[in-house]
Amino acid sequence: KLDVVKDEMARLNIEILGISELRWTGMGHFTSESHQIFYCGQKSCRRHGADLRVNKRVSKTVLGLTQEMISIRLQGKPINITVIHGTDAEEKKVEQFYGGLQQLLDITSIKDIIFIIRLYTLISPDGQCRNQYILCRQRWKSCIKSEKTRPRADCGSDHQLLITKFRIKLNKTGKAIR
Repeated sequence: KLDVVKDEMARLNIEILGISELRWTGMGHFTSESHQIFYCGQKSCRRHGADLRVNKRVSKTVLGLTQEMISIRLQGKPINITVIHGTDAEEKKVEQFYGGLQQLLDITSIKDIIFIIRLYTLISPDGQCRNQYILCRQRWKSCIKSEKTRPRADCGSDHQLLITKFRIKLNKTGKAIR
């Protein structure tokens, strides 16, 4: 399945990919050919895990990793980008998840662009439709160019692939003349 996901990342030109409901235990990271994979899961049971996969170009900019929930910090010029990927926690653990998320946001630099990938906080009454979303600060919302789902991505999952494209434009400021 790892090769299938890598092929889909290349086909759809995806540089950072978050996967939920991963069934790996423990925490860590490894390199698989041209991708670096950061993952976290529960210690005992194989449920509610998550991972972030980055391609070779993006993996050179990874500054750090936090593993309570997966968070990677990417070096950007002049602003760094932090990507946080939460797991699909059970209803009784949602408060614990948001507490951990708040602690993670407190230690993240206020200047960073922060993207939070989250899955399943609203489930329709019939249980078929579940929300997937990507959050960012109000200041950076104009950087998001498109957000769409790809229902037929071949990655061995029943989930739809949520793709967000963003571009950061920064204004040049001239020096004041004295």
